[in-house]
Amino acid sequence: MINHLIISKLLKGVSLIELMIAMAIVGIIGAIALPTYQDYIDTSKRAVLTENMGSIRLFQEELRLSRGAYIAGTYDHTNPNASGGLTELIGWEPQTDIDQVTYVVDNVTMTGFRITATHRDGTVESKIF
Repeated sequence: MINHLIISKLLKGVSLIELMIAMAIVGIIGAIALPTYQDYIDTSKRAVLTENMGSIRLFQEELRLSRGAYIAGTYDHTNPNASGGLTELIGWEPQTDIDQVTYVVDNVTMTGFRITATHRDGTVESKIF
């Protein structure tokens, strides 16, 4: 008799209210998780931009020590080996092209320069060294 009650309860299925409650719980979890995930993506993207700019800075400092001056140039992810690019001028290129970022070194003086990194989604990070 007990087995029959358990089996009939399992075959009954779920009610519309139970389904709506489950959907509401999933919606609430999604509403909390999505902004957190987007913040995580933005933070990691900016960290990659900052790390690569620091790497360009080290290459520029090495160049200044050997040649006596900084050099302006651009790294374009669509044409990384372009003439006058950072790869040709100072030997720098990012470890990966997954992020599709363009780096520009400009405002070059005897004492410093500016690096601007522009991600394909419009995120821009700029630092003066």
